[in-house]
Amino acid sequence: MVHLVKSQRGGMKLVDDKNYIYRVDRKYGFKVYWKCERDKCKSRLHTITKENDSLNISVCSRVGEHDHPNKPSKPPKPKVSAKKRKVKSVTLSSRILTGEMPSSVMDETPLSLMSNSVNLDDSINNLKQKENRIPAIPIGRCGYPIPLDYLFLDNGEQFLLYDSGQYDPDRILIFGSQVALEDLTSNTDWAFDGSFNCSSEMYFQLFTLHIIIGHVSVPRLFVLLPNRSDATYNRLFTALKKLNSSFNPETLMIDFEKTNLNAFSAKFPLKNITGCLFHMTKNLYQHIENIGLKLRYSTDGDFNMKIKCFSALAFLPIPDVIDGYIDLADDDDLPQEFVSYFETHYIGGLRGHGERRRRVKPTFPIELWNVYSKQISDVIKTKNSVEEFHNALQSSITNMHPNLWKLIDYLKKEEESVMEKRRELESIDVKQIKEVHENLIIRLEQVMAEYDSSQKIQYLKAISCNLHSF
Repeated sequence: MVHLVKSQRGGMKLVDDKNYIYRVDRKYGFKVYWKCERDKCKSRLHTITKENDSLNISVCSRVGEHDHPNKPSKPPKPKVSAKKRKVKSVTLSSRILTGEMPSSVMDETPLSLMSNSVNLDDSINNLKQKENRIPAIPIGRCGYPIPLDYLFLDNGEQFLLYDSGQYDPDRILIFGSQVALEDLTSNTDWAFDGSFNCSSEMYFQLFTLHIIIGHVSVPRLFVLLPNRSDATYNRLFTALKKLNSSFNPETLMIDFEKTNLNAFSAKFPLKNITGCLFHMTKNLYQHIENIGLKLRYSTDGDFNMKIKCFSALAFLPIPDVIDGYIDLADDDDLPQEFVSYFETHYIGGLRGHGERRRRVKPTFPIELWNVYSKQISDVIKTKNSVEEFHNALQSSITNMHPNLWKLIDYLKKEEESVMEKRRELESIDVKQIKEVHENLIIRLEQVMAEYDSSQKIQYLKAISCNLHSF
């Protein structure tokens, strides 16, 4: 017989029938690989949990022997209040999807000490007595329930829509509202955005799912992800299907992450996928930072222009893009690391010799990110809308990687402001745009109208000069 206990850091450990203690080594699906908490001990334990029942744990194999004595534990007795107040009715919405018993009503004592005599009313009473306290800041993803205050919006509406389980080391949380789910059902134009700096310190990414109303990007779901692996995105989009099986998006504006695109397409067949111009330019700038050229990009105007011209390739006719790239890349001043990165992901590298020499398919095909044949006003307005949300998110969350409770508080405020924004969008002409956008669109359309295929570099520079916000 094995059971789970909380570690001092808020995570989970496993205790076997001989009181040896294990910590999580890795997890694959519903199978968890545990290793002895003593560093040099070779003993391992493999367990499996039933789907949607993280408390039902069974040992499927043991590997190796312990080279040290066990540590018999003397756990404290669970505290049960002398007075029990009857709670008239506290019902947690059945709309929270979770991989286990609702985490908000779990007793905080180790699972091995949970007594059948501790009933639901006692647990709710304990939560009510603590609701005015600031919760302890968690330092891990698992091993704790989400407090009651963070499950609902201030108007009482459900905010936590999905929790993969408080004992899931790769825990996923989805926040939103029932109105958001309705919006995603009725609106078939979706967009992705991901932020790493704004995510809580124990989560890898804050992933947001938007709808496009007119040309305005409106965030509807906020997701905390432990990593950006194929498996995690598959779990996320499976959870979306469970939240509403009638989701049927037709177009998707992506943020140029191949893993989430593949996983999404497997769950939601799409008629049209398009790359977001803002995310493309952000990716290129991020790569400049990664290879240590941020300072040069910021201070060297000529170098800055050369890099921006790679984003401007999106404004060339598709048949001319590769030739335009070759013209840009033929410059000894450009870092080879950047040129190779762009070629691999956006153009396609050359393979083979002689007559068999061909370009392989890039990570993101040219058709995905090219905007030449699209309505430029649509491209610019949507690009600016996504960028405005991203920048507002960065500026509102003043600390990089805020603690979980601060982040959820911010997301609650954002959801409430989105509801107001939706009402405004319904009451105004969505075709109205700011004068600065109108002027930018006019200038870009003039440059594009005068395109001469023999003057590609000059054309790309002219486009880049107008895309001053990149």
